Amino acid sequence: MDGNLTPISAWRDGSGYGDPSHAEADAQATLSVFLAAVTETASAHYSAEQIAAWARPDERDINQWNSARKLLNTFVATIGDEVAGFSDVGDDGYIETTLPLWNW
Repeated sequence: MDGNLTPISAWRDGSGYGDPSHAEADAQATLSVFLAAVTETASAHYSAEQIAAWARPDERDINQWNSARKLLNTFVATIGDEVAGFSDVGDDGYIETTLPLWNW
């Protein structure tokens, strides 16, 4: 990125309330965003042991991740055709998790 702000071009509802195929199609990308957030973006704030316990990349199952995204009412932010981050929104409308890709 060149220092300019890139606007999010779309929010896709991956919760199953809209088109449930979005969550499955975006599962790998949102998992990659999560792992990058834990192991890169936030790594300066945690010990290696904490990062390993939180990330657990070898233990992540894409089907379980996808199921969790559906249950957590996940909205996927895209820039063009690329996933730029995601947010989990509670039933009360409050954002519970927001994970953007740092390089946007």
